[in-house]
Amino acid sequence: MIQTEPDRAPYCTPAYVAMETGAIHLLFGQATTAIPIFEASRSQWTPASQARDHALFPTRMATAYATAGERDQACTVTEEAIPRVLALRFSRVAGQLAALRIQLARWSADRSVADLLTRLDLLTEPFFLPASRPPEGER
Repeated sequence: MIQTEPDRAPYCTPAYVAMETGAIHLLFGQATTAIPIFEASRSQWTPASQARDHALFPTRMATAYATAGERDQACTVTEEAIPRVLALRFSRVAGQLAALRIQLARWSADRSVADLLTRLDLLTEPFFLPASRPPEGER
């Protein structure tokens, strides 16, 4: 079969499909089902991947680990996600980080988790601040 039309969804790679599949399981409260799906596609993500999805993937995987009660794995993957998120300011990723933060908060008594939560707060704060208003004379 020969495709004559241009590809309308070039971002829809096997890694992307796996990320969305894992996200659906996470959404339905099936974190333990999502984790192996995320892990299986982990090696398929490269820096050349679509930047937003490259940052979104580890935040979703970390959220799955945290939801499943896997603190150490959640923190490790969160550490991997932070530089990607810093390089890309995107509200969809910030929303996933907020969900991740909620899951990690149960371990806030652990000093390393508390430090990680502080870093997540600093990272996501600009996304949740009210929009600035123009000065009175410029409205």
